[in-house]
Amino acid sequence: KSKERTHIIEPKKTTVINTNGAGDAYAAAILHGIANNLDLEHAGKIASITASMIVNSESTRLSNNHLTEIKLINNQNQNLIMNHLIR
Repeated sequence: KSKERTHIIEPKKTTVINTNGAGDAYAAAILHGIANNLDLEHAGKIASITASMIVNSESTRLSNNHLTEIKLINNQNQNLIMNHLIR
């Protein structure tokens, strides 16, 4: 909830392989997004994607490919935000 607005973050659908670390990954990603000035909705979406990558992996850590994918998604979100602010 932010500024009296409730955000509903849809979970990213994935095949569940291992749930270990998914909650930690979600928390870390949303806090990282907030600390880096993402709005709550975008931080939540990145967190959902991050947790789904962990759930879809045998490991509790993200691979370098996962990290690159998250950075690309984050950059795309930042561009969308900037375009919205410029209009």
